[in-house]
Amino acid sequence: MAQWLSGSALQWLSGSVVQWLSGSALQWLSGSVVQWLSGSVVQWLSGSVAQWFSGSVLQCFSASQGFYHMSDIYTFAIEVYTDALLISGSYDLPLYRRVSDALNSRLHRFITLRDATVAPLWRPQQGQPVPQLLVDVSSALLVAVITEPTPPPGFVAPAPPRDTQPMMFFSSTFAMRADFHKRNDMELVAMLSELDDDFIPLSAVTIFPLLGGSPQSRSFVCLSRLHIQALYAVGLPLSRAPIPALTPDEPEVPVAEPPSPVEPDEAPQETVERDEREG
Repeated sequence: MAQWLSGSALQWLSGSVVQWLSGSALQWLSGSVVQWLSGSVVQWLSGSVAQWFSGSVLQCFSASQGFYHMSDIYTFAIEVYTDALLISGSYDLPLYRRVSDALNSRLHRFITLRDATVAPLWRPQQGQPVPQLLVDVSSALLVAVITEPTPPPGFVAPAPPRDTQPMMFFSSTFAMRADFHKRNDMELVAMLSELDDDFIPLSAVTIFPLLGGSPQSRSFVCLSRLHIQALYAVGLPLSRAPIPALTPDEPEVPVAEPPSPVEPDEAPQETVERDEREG
């Protein structure tokens, strides 16, 4: 009996303990291993995916825009014409784009020029060198590009369908003949009326000083829209300007009828009768 009890008890105890230990140990080990593996795998996957995604997106963005090195500086040599000054210098841009696009972004009122020169407009030989100069672009009549850097590899400039229209522009200081790039789906008057950029890009520009001096030729110029006083298209047939429509609150002005003409024989008859009475 004692032998049976001891055997049964030991067998039952050993089986329970082994079963409990194995279940607990396996459950604890499997939970720890799974948790560790899942954490490591997720962490590795998330790091790899994030690294791959960010690298792919940046590579795709840089390839499409041509910005392969965000630390590159693109330097343009420009001239800024105001109504009294001629300013020249180096204009640095962190991203490659046209000078007109940079000016029309309106990020800053002042642009910074390196190795600048300031001179009276009509005496450029009296220029004074300045290591660094801040220029208020709102006072600029036009900005001429003298030299520009080489575009980065893969850069494709936006080229919407446009027609080249020779134009004459007049400001308070200059007259300019230039090629204006007009949209081919709009009339010239409508396009000029809808322009809201501060500077208009022009190419093949000849600048004629109104107060005397030699004409200057520039390949690319940004003309201030707010300083244009008059303009006309060269060689373009005359077109009727659009008539503005009346607003609902604006009453129509009645047109006065012209006076009726005097009959030719009435005035002489009155004159004869007046002479007879006086005689």
